[in-house]
Amino acid sequence: MSWRNHADHKSETKAVKRALEEAQFSTVRVGHGTGTAWAWLEVTVRIPSTPHAQYPDQFQRMVCAGNCEGCEARRQATSRVYAVIREVTGRHGDYNGDTNVSVEELAHA
Repeated sequence: MSWRNHADHKSETKAVKRALEEAQFSTVRVGHGTGTAWAWLEVTVRIPSTPHAQYPDQFQRMVCAGNCEGCEARRQATSRVYAVIREVTGRHGDYNGDTNVSVEELAHA
C-alpha cells in the first residue's frame, strides 16, 4: 500500500507493538478497525498516573480544565505515541494518518 510502510495489517500491527514496547510504553492493544474503518490503526497504551496535584478531590479535578500536570503528562505521552507510530508505519496526513490512540492511566499503587 502506498500510504504506509507495511504490506498488510498483521505486519504493521507487530511493528507498532514492538516499537512502542521498545519506547517503554506498556502496550495494551494494537489493532485495526473493521468495516469502513478497516484502515484505521487503533492503539491503546498505558502510562503511569500523575494525579491532579492541585485538585485532589473529584469535584476540583473537573475545575482543572486540562491545565494540571497530570493532563500535561497525558498530552505528552499521546504525542510520543503518535511520533513512534508515524516513524514505524509511514502514516501521515489527516487524522494522524488514520490512527486513533487511547492513553489509559495506571492507578496508583
